[in-house]
Amino acid sequence: MNPDQLHQLLILSDARKTQALAALERVAAEDRKLAAEIDRITAMAGTDFDISSAGVPPKQLGLRLAWVDQSVRLLNRKRDALAPEIQRLRREATLLLGKHEALDELTSRADAERAQDRARRAEAETPFISPEDI
Repeated sequence: MNPDQLHQLLILSDARKTQALAALERVAAEDRKLAAEIDRITAMAGTDFDISSAGVPPKQLGLRLAWVDQSVRLLNRKRDALAPEIQRLRREATLLLGKHEALDELTSRADAERAQDRARRAEAETPFISPEDI
């Protein structure tokens, strides 16, 4: 494979790497959003205990805490469903990053070899001038 073909392959590899990282970020952002919602709901439950001392009926407080528990369980199930997808996308992105780095290294080596070949050719094509000719 010549250096120009390697450069084209590197461009394609970069596009695939970028696409994989973007997909991973989308799913990870969804996971972070769910985690933040869990934190918000559980913080709300903590304030409910403060309200209980202000005379909120125990039955109402119990319903509120049951809702918090159910909501947290639902959000945790959604996060659990995202976990395999995050792992898959992480593996894919890692693989593509490795391939991209390898192609980048190959391209750099090919460019260096091409430069050395040009320098050798230029040296070989330079006419020899002896000191007597000057």
